[in-house]
Amino acid sequence: MPRESAQYTLQIDTVRIETPGTLRELPYYFPSFNYSQKVFSGLDERNNTIHFYDPGFSAIQNSVSLYDAGPHAIQGNMVGGIYSHNADSIFVLQHIPNRLLIVNRDAEIIWEKDLKEVFQKEPHMERLLAFSWLDEFGIYYRDHKVYFGLRQNQAEQDYQAPVIAYFDLEQDELFTLDIYYPEFYTSNEDVGTYGFPGVTFYDQQILITFPYSSRTFIYQLNGELVKEIESPSRFKTGALPGEGESKKIHAQKNPSYYRMQPVDGGNYFIQHGVYRVPEDWENESYGFTVVYNNDFSEYFVYDKNEYPLSVNEDEFYYPILPEQTEYQLLERYRVEEIE
Repeated sequence: MPRESAQYTLQIDTVRIETPGTLRELPYYFPSFNYSQKVFSGLDERNNTIHFYDPGFSAIQNSVSLYDAGPHAIQGNMVGGIYSHNADSIFVLQHIPNRLLIVNRDAEIIWEKDLKEVFQKEPHMERLLAFSWLDEFGIYYRDHKVYFGLRQNQAEQDYQAPVIAYFDLEQDELFTLDIYYPEFYTSNEDVGTYGFPGVTFYDQQILITFPYSSRTFIYQLNGELVKEIESPSRFKTGALPGEGESKKIHAQKNPSYYRMQPVDGGNYFIQHGVYRVPEDWENESYGFTVVYNNDFSEYFVYDKNEYPLSVNEDEFYYPILPEQTEYQLLERYRVEEIE
């Protein structure tokens, strides 16, 4: 179990990024995290454009405006996730229709696969669809394979399907990983506010946190479990909802934990959490950030309602909602070990 340490400190300052009136402020609902290259990009769903940022969010490096009509059209409000491998290989997972695409720097679709058609070829998967869950569960490309989440094609989930699948571009075939939801999900009809896990693809590993517990599982890309990070004893495990309890009441009574994010080339990992969701969330303290060292043997925690953002650089950030349309401020944090 990780032990709490007082051997770390935080250096904090503020940076300013330009946000012209037509540009979406951070955070993005549909980001691409290429942690190995320390590159951030995101889909601005307001104008159906993917923006690529320079290191440190100093400026917009490039933008790709997706087509709204014609043979290369991709509806922004139907996109589930993106992953920017390079300028001419931008992977897009679209929920409706359920398809996987590659677009180039000119927003042209250079490859696509109808995943609904693929799923229908497998009787045990015909009721499933490929999905991505905002910034908590993105898509990922590595070694000619595109990874994404699986869910049932209906509102109510029984969480019996594997968590992750991938499409092998070389073999032109779909595979699932031997990673499943824990008993907390599969043995109960109602898990309340707890839904899909927080998933981070980092290099050749997958880090998965189910929101009822801060415990995190680390897998290889082939689905083999490498390590389990126990939940520090100070963090409460969420409970199932009581009979007739609404999701709102359940959220007000229980904690939630979010995905791990690498910082400083994997020397640290950060995780956001909330003790509970208060009635007056604008004026109450209810959130926190946990910082782990690289092997998860030590951690420290501090209260912070805002959700952190890392692209695996030396620093990580907390976006501040802008009061002006021309720029946005980011709180910049750096972890330092006390000598």
